Amino acid sequence: YIKMGEYEKALSCFMIAKDIREEVLGIEHLDTAASYNFIAGAYYLMKEYDTAISWLQKELEVNELVFGAKHPETGITCAYISKMYALSGEQEKAKEWELRAC
Repeated sequence: YIKMGEYEKALSCFMIAKDIREEVLGIEHLDTAASYNFIAGAYYLMKEYDTAISWLQKELEVNELVFGAKHPETGITCAYISKMYALSGEQEKAKEWELRAC
C-alpha cells in the first residue's frame, strides 16, 4: 500500500500489526517498536508530522529501555524525531533532537 500511495490502507495494516505485537510480545519488545516506526512512517508520508513524532517517541522509549540512551538505534530514532520537527517548522526542537541523536 505504501508503494501505491495508499497510506491510509497501509496505516490500517500497521495498526493491526501493532495491536497483535503489543498483545503477543508486549509493549517493550523491539518488534513492537518496529510497528511504532512503521506507523510513524505512514504519518510522515501523509505529512502529519506531529502524529509521526508521537509514534517515534513510543519507539524511542522501547529503544532506550532495550539498548540504552547511547546506542546507535536510539540515536537513529532521535534523528527521525529531529527531522519531523524540522519539517513541521520547529527548528529549535529539531536542533535539540539532532544533538540528542549524536
